[in-house]
Parts: sequence; structure tokens; C-alpha cells
Amino acid sequence: WQTAYRETGKYLQEQDTLSAGSVGGEWAVIGLSRAGLLSDETAQSYEQTVEDYVKQAGSVRLHHAKSTENSRTILGLTAAGYNAANVAGVDLTAMHAFQTGRFLGWYYGREKKARIVIGKDTRRSSYMYESALAAGITASGADAYLLHVTTTPCVSYITRTEGFDCGIMISASHNPFYDNGIKLMNAEGEKMDDALQAQLEQYIDGQPAELPWAVGDEIGCTVDFYSGRNRYIGYLASLATHSFEKKKVGLDCANGSAWMIGRAVFDALGAKTSVIHAEPNGVNINLNCGSTHLESLKRFVVDNKLDVGFAFDGDADRCLAVDEN
Repeated sequence: WQTAYRETGKYLQEQDTLSAGSVGGEWAVIGLSRAGLLSDETAQSYEQTVEDYVKQAGSVRLHHAKSTENSRTILGLTAAGYNAANVAGVDLTAMHAFQTGRFLGWYYGREKKARIVIGKDTRRSSYMYESALAAGITASGADAYLLHVTTTPCVSYITRTEGFDCGIMISASHNPFYDNGIKLMNAEGEKMDDALQAQLEQYIDGQPAELPWAVGDEIGCTVDFYSGRNRYIGYLASLATHSFEKKKVGLDCANGSAWMIGRAVFDALGAKTSVIHAEPNGVNINLNCGSTHLESLKRFVVDNKLDVGFAFDGDADRCLAVDEN
């Protein structure tokens, strides 16, 4: 693969100027970066091109765009060493989170008292977005239930089984701490449909300009819902068909959501559980650890003579396993 990267990089160096909005531009940057041939000049040129591209697009926000083209642009920026959130028009702010809460609280509460559940990963910004979402939801008259730090699958399960109108997970999955996102789920714990998300985006863009505010006893409540997370732990333990007694299990929690759940599940199954990267500080999520960096888990399993190791990403919706070797 090193030879393939090197040869691909040489080929890409011979091509025309890189541009955003084209297949060649994004993949060329990624290929050059992988080959170790991406010069500072080329990276800066690409970043400026993307900046101009986003400005010309007007109201486009890459963080919730659905096109493959914008996804490639973000990949290209990351490969070039830039934070996509710093590009004009790509910001996800606390106000966006508040507006999201306002819209969802209003939409689901038009005919009843709505209940919306929120989970988050360990990024520093996740706490800010959680507060903003809860403020928006309650300001529209709905109740916000806080699972606090938990996994994306947990939010999905609790939304479906506890009768919530909507579920929200605050996370940027396997990305670095400075990225973040808001994942929206319907009452079945599945991805919210595109039509409703489009209405939300229209509201954020100012259409309608205003929604009604809840007043007096119509203002919603914020509820600590740790018990929901505990129910999910019990559910996971119930799925096991064999005992883990006497099995030595290693977990890499990526300094993310799994650190609150992983050990509890395997301990409940009788395993002798050893954990690494379970000391989140808000900025170390996915940092040289987790499912995108298996090296430390491999060493940990071999050095400690464990039977198996599992590595999660930041919100624990993906997992990779290593054996005793």
C-alpha cells in the first residue's frame, strides 16, 4: 500500500490545479496527503479555493449538507490539515443548537406535551450544545430529558422504547474534539426524515421568522434521565447468549461515550475487564485511540495476555475487535 500511495501521489502532482466541487480536487488532496507529498503551498491553495467555493454557495452549510460533494470537501480539508469548521459558512454554533431545540419542541408539541431525549459524547462543546438544545426545547413548551454522556445506540434505543417523540445525539463520531454535530432521530430511534430536516433548516435560515414562546406553566421541564442509560446497560447485558466468566476482555473507550457504559456491560457479564483511554477531558476524544487507532489496543491485549479487545469510536456506534494475538 505504501508503494501504491507513493505512485498515486506522483501521478497527482502532475495534474492540474486542485479545485473544490470536483471529484479530482478532494481526492487529489487526500491522495497527496496519504503519499506524504502534499506541500504547504498546495494545501493553502486548496483551502482558499474551498473558502471561495463556500462563499459563492451562499447559505450552504456543509455540516448538514447531504451531498457527497460537500462530504468530499470536508475530507479534503481534513487531509490538508484544516478544520472544516473554520471555513466560512460551516460553523455550528450554540445558537444553531438553540434554534434546533426551539423548532423540535414546537413541532412535536403542537398537539400535546412533547418529550425529547438528549445524549452527548465527551467533547467540551457537547456540554454547550446540550444546554442550548434543552433551553430551546423547553422554551417551546416541550420537556427535555438528559441522558448526559452516553452512546448513539443508547439514544436510539431509549427513544424507541420509552415513547419519546424525538431523540438527539450530540457527537461528531470518530472525528477530533473540535468537530461536533447534532444527530436527529424520529420516534422509532431511526434517522429523522429528510423532509422534516429540511423544515428545520428553513427555520434556521429565518423561515418562519419566529415561533411561539411557551409562557408560565407551559414552559417545559429539564429532566435528569440517568435511569435511561442504566436501562440500556441492562438491555445490552440481556443480549448475551454466553457467560464471559473467566474471560479477560480489553476495552479501548476512545475517551468517549463508551467510558460510561463499556465496563459496566462486560462486568455484568462476568468478564475480567481492563480498560484504556477512559479518562475524557473534553479534548482527548479519539486522540490516537479508539477504533481509528488500534495500535495501543493491540499492544495492550498482547502485553496483558487478554483473550480479546474491543475498540469503540467517540460515540460508540462502531466497534472493531482484536484477538489474543
